[in-house]
Amino acid sequence: MKKTSFTVHKQTDGALPEIITLIPMKDDVVFPHVILPLEVTGEGLVMAINEAVARNELIGIVALKYDIDLPEPNDFYEVGTAAKVLKVVASASDRTTPLIEGVMRIKVIEYVQTKPYHKARVQIRTPLDFLVVTDHAEFLGQIRNIHLNGVDTSNLG
Repeated sequence: MKKTSFTVHKQTDGALPEIITLIPMKDDVVFPHVILPLEVTGEGLVMAINEAVARNELIGIVALKYDIDLPEPNDFYEVGTAAKVLKVVASASDRTTPLIEGVMRIKVIEYVQTKPYHKARVQIRTPLDFLVVTDHAEFLGQIRNIHLNGVDTSNLG
């Protein structure tokens, strides 16, 4: 029996291209360092996967807000995961099953192509991107409220 080996990619592995192909996810979310098979249907998406494999490029996996077959840019969430296609398990002209590994979180900045598949300008999203302090006094007040709420909760018993 042939053994299959996998390697875990680090966020520093390779550079994130400015523009990547987006693959919509209907029922799941992919996180960095997670390896899983995807069920990809539709000629355009199969072509996108095949091109990414041939060029050894990262793809973007982004969840859809709604369960629809032909998504438009506003149907995607803005945060997703850049992923490496490790292997294509099965393929046909309108269906393929790539095995992917999440590499890093990304944020979609701008869609640059929608046919035959979506491509977008993206940037790396770090875990602390949501922490933007514009008012230092307000920030300190929020930290104080969190602390006081924690003290009040611990005094309940």
